Amino acid sequence: MRAGRGGEPTPASVLIPVVAYQSELKILLTQRTSHLYDHPGQISFPGGRADPDDQSPEHTALREAQEEIGLPAERVEILGRLPHYLTITGYQVTPVVGLVTPGHQYQADPFEVAEIFEVPMSFLMNPHHHEHRMWQSPEGARR
Repeated sequence: MRAGRGGEPTPASVLIPVVAYQSELKILLTQRTSHLYDHPGQISFPGGRADPDDQSPEHTALREAQEEIGLPAERVEILGRLPHYLTITGYQVTPVVGLVTPGHQYQADPFEVAEIFEVPMSFLMNPHHHEHRMWQSPEGARR
């Protein structure tokens, strides 16, 4: 497992953007570009590691969303945090949930983001779309 300074996990945050349309809620996701070293081509929330100037996990999540998809912080109402998640790659990720005002034209950072899309909450909550998989790393870690 990679880790930050002193063997501690590297702090990071993701924004879970809940776009509040009048008729339904949607979750905004990105697909990472295929040339990135970490997690190429994967579907993800906007986010990344904390900068030294970041004042909080919320600040990190909002800054990363601005950088990756052009989402201004003033269009996001922070609802709260979910529990930290420790990754096998040495990050301690804080998920930050935010309600997003619809109608913004997103702008993907072409280096990091291949695509920006929304998935209806009703699709995600439907048990027919759920699947459980076990994954084992070459080092033996299981998820």
